Amino acid sequence: MPLSDHEQKLLEEMERNLYQAESDEVSTDQVPRSLNRMAVVLGVIGAVIGLALLLWAVSAKLIVVGVIGFVLIVASIIWAMRPRPVSTQSTSSDPDRHDASHSSNQAKSAKGDSMGQRIEDRWNRRFR
Repeated sequence: MPLSDHEQKLLEEMERNLYQAESDEVSTDQVPRSLNRMAVVLGVIGAVIGLALLLWAVSAKLIVVGVIGFVLIVASIIWAMRPRPVSTQSTSSDPDRHDASHSSNQAKSAKGDSMGQRIEDRWNRRFR
């Protein structure tokens, strides 16, 4: 059953809004995030200790120690999953380094393809 003109216009407007929302969402998080290995190791160790506390508290029927163990597990997982802090300091020994990265970013943006357009092209290639 074909769409009426009104429905077709409404669908096109919805698609434009969707693409706009996707490009806005993608452009807000362009900084790559990586996990700090030391924080992950400490988080896993803390979670294991918290689990041991929780199991010991259940067997000994100590509610307070069980709650502390549970809180330790949750805090350790949050600690392990936090992103690595990004250093915003530039080294004074190599002032041209910042300029080179800035010019490469300008070259990328001068290409003319926005990230939304690249995502759309990739999507279209996938389903051809």
